[in-house]
Amino acid sequence: MGSYQAAPAALGCELCQAGKFTDSEGRSTCSLCPQGAFAPTNGSTACFQCNEGNAQDQDGEVSCDACPPGRYMDADGASTCKQCEPGTFMNRSGATKCDQCGAGEYQDQYGQLECLPCPMGTATQATGATECLPCSAGTFCATFGSLTCDPCPAGSYQSQPGQSTCQDCPVGRAAQFENNDECTAWWVYAL
Repeated sequence: MGSYQAAPAALGCELCQAGKFTDSEGRSTCSLCPQGAFAPTNGSTACFQCNEGNAQDQDGEVSCDACPPGRYMDADGASTCKQCEPGTFMNRSGATKCDQCGAGEYQDQYGQLECLPCPMGTATQATGATECLPCSAGTFCATFGSLTCDPCPAGSYQSQPGQSTCQDCPVGRAAQFENNDECTAWWVYAL
């Protein structure tokens, strides 16, 4: 086992080359290790499965390849690595799983190496987010990567969702409290 006799009249057997194997005696050839497996040395009687975090998409190989960043493999014997799902990322090789995006971050694409901060005017408290939610009218977010939106302070308003600033109330109008999506006539507060 682990060797073969190429010709019936040959004096001895030859060892199977690395990447090949034979699991029985009397063979005239060696078999190639299949995809997802390898044989690192000459004379192999079996192939080894690629470990988690690795894959091999060719027959007859002597090693497996680590999954590249943005990909992972969570099972032994794989021929290809899986792409990280949206909401996740992986920035190193040989991963067995992808990491979730943190709060204030998102990722809407497959196979990514990093998550993106929520743009201004949006926020998310969720981990593993595929999108950030726009701030509602009456709120704003002036920074990237925010977990929450802030209410517009008294004296200002924001009538549109997804904004990074609030606007001052125009002359003759007021907003007595915070979180305003409009300003009212100032005389309403004088009564």
